[in-house]
Amino acid sequence: MDSLDDVVSRLESALGSPWGLLVILAVCIVDGFFPVVPSETLVISGGVLAAQDELPLSGVMAVALIGAITGDHISYLIGRKVGKPFVDRLARRPGIAKLRDNAQAQLGKRGGPALIVLRFVPGGRTISTALSGILHFPLRKFTPYVCAGGVLWALQASLLGFFAGNLIHDNYLLAVTVGIVASVVLALGIEFTRHKLLARRRRAA
Repeated sequence: MDSLDDVVSRLESALGSPWGLLVILAVCIVDGFFPVVPSETLVISGGVLAAQDELPLSGVMAVALIGAITGDHISYLIGRKVGKPFVDRLARRPGIAKLRDNAQAQLGKRGGPALIVLRFVPGGRTISTALSGILHFPLRKFTPYVCAGGVLWALQASLLGFFAGNLIHDNYLLAVTVGIVASVVLALGIEFTRHKLLARRRRAA
């Protein structure tokens, strides 16, 4: 059985084929509800290949955005159709019902911006979108926020790869690595800022 590294290697090699954009699209969709698949790595790789004129940058951005939004909505529907009935059964106990109601109240107040921020935190995308479905966050509010987050994410990942590819012309793997490292640093900065803001709110409360 192939290891995860083998799977990633094969996916990246497929990017250089005529099916490259479809590969990015499929992986971005699956990553929405099965986060083992590294969509950001492939989008960064697509940006590097765009810098080498092997893929259109606008195409990489477009399929990353479409895939991200589609995957988010699939995760939401899984949470709503599968997770919500399970949580509702558990909520027959008063203590769990209170936790659920508190979580719904917090989601109603801060859920939208959190959907954008958590997209850039490893694992945060899947958890936040599934919880939105489980806690019945209105779809009419959910969709605009995940679309906004998807735009920012698709631009960030593809452009990081594109700039790294322009910076390092003759070494594809090094360019991809630089793009991934830059993405990780950005994610850590966002997570650090988020924790600081949460701590400030707790102290104010």
